[in-house]
Amino acid sequence: LGWILVHDRHSAFTEVRQGLARLSQVILGPNSLVQSILPDVFERTPRQFLPFTMQQLHRQASYCVSRLRNIPGLSARDPQGA
Repeated sequence: LGWILVHDRHSAFTEVRQGLARLSQVILGPNSLVQSILPDVFERTPRQFLPFTMQQLHRQASYCVSRLRNIPGLSARDPQGA
């Protein structure tokens, strides 16, 4: 999970950008260890955890996007992913 930013004004990293684009489309599924503990995690996690966490993530994402939009020459989109 994370972000990669490539500033390539002179197109010197064309192949690198293509490789990063391909790599970002690889789907990495959960391993069997994670899958085996999920039922226990769901049972023991307090109900208020998910709404609180989602609210925090939304607030932090909005803050990041608003800061990025204040940088001259840079445009940012609101997060749309999972």
